[in-house]
Amino acid sequence: MDPQWDEVAVFATARVRAVALTSGDQETLRNLLHPDFQWTGDDGAQMDRDTYVETFTNGGTRWRHQQLLDPEVVVVGDTAVLFCTVDHDLDGPDGHDVFRRRMSQTWVRDRDQWRASPPMPDTA
Repeated sequence: MDPQWDEVAVFATARVRAVALTSGDQETLRNLLHPDFQWTGDDGAQMDRDTYVETFTNGGTRWRHQQLLDPEVVVVGDTAVLFCTVDHDLDGPDGHDVFRRRMSQTWVRDRDQWRASPPMPDTA
């Protein structure tokens, strides 16, 4: 496997995920998230894959646009971490919001497809 090709593939997949999120494409979004995907929001709320998809396509938050900028992808075997700056434009429970922040996403190769991964197990 070519690490440079994997870096390109991970970023391309992350961009497809952003488009699926903003277009409300539940099928594509669900397919790009690992079955054991877990997400923790800024408020500490945790969601599994199905709750995440439902909340961000039919729930209280709706993305208008999400752009991934200045990507750096590190690939080690079948795991990749994407570091980037994200421009968000969304309608949430408190109204319309536009903001920029740094983000990291962990991706795993699952049957020759990159998927947003579940959290790593707590080893403490």
